[in-house]
Amino acid sequence: MMWALLPIKTLAAAKQRLSSLLTPPQRQGLFTAMLEDVIAVLSRQPEISGITLVSNDPYVAQLAQRYNLELMPEAQLNARGLNAVVQAAVSALARRKIHDVMVVHGDLPMLDRGALSKLIGRHDREGDRRLTLAPDRHREGSNCLLATPASAFTFHYGADSYNLHLEQAAKSNFSSQVVVHQSTGCDIDYPEDLVYLLAHSSASQGQSTVNYLNEQRIAERLDAHVGDLIPPQGHQYERVS
Repeated sequence: MMWALLPIKTLAAAKQRLSSLLTPPQRQGLFTAMLEDVIAVLSRQPEISGITLVSNDPYVAQLAQRYNLELMPEAQLNARGLNAVVQAAVSALARRKIHDVMVVHGDLPMLDRGALSKLIGRHDREGDRRLTLAPDRHREGSNCLLATPASAFTFHYGADSYNLHLEQAAKSNFSSQVVVHQSTGCDIDYPEDLVYLLAHSSASQGQSTVNYLNEQRIAERLDAHVGDLIPPQGHQYERVS
């Protein structure tokens, strides 16, 4: 069985790359909606035995209580920065004999059960030291990363983390595989990602997020300016998940 780990920054600081399109309250509202979509899917996934939210944010603490999830306050880990926080969190899980860990991010509103079952099933068929990576649709970031044993793997979130994680797997004698799926590939960092979400999400995907975009009339604004929001081919934004 797989354990899901969600590192979540303070909501007030979320999604700064959308500042050209959204106000600070809108960015916070959008991230909250995405996070609820992700947690709703994870909490119903039969292959996941537990979920830990790592955050200092009070709203995240409320979410953990609502969904009966474990909250691991970031302040208790004595770590700063995403990589150090994830490393400390998987080490804490390892002390409880939890070694199969999926690090998943909260900005994946198209996440669905079918994609997760495929991802976890592929990971379970590999050897003792193994990495399974679901990248973003540009193959630059690491949207879902499954590692066994997770505490023996060194995380490299940031620019080009997709390639850095595969390189680390080779250095650490982890077998590695990549699983590409539209559901796990749609992370939201830039306006063009919201355009992609609205164009490709189904009725069963990202409903809290899509509803928020419609209620705030953000979808309407995106539709009116779609040509201005998508960068020219060959000039994609930097992906750091």
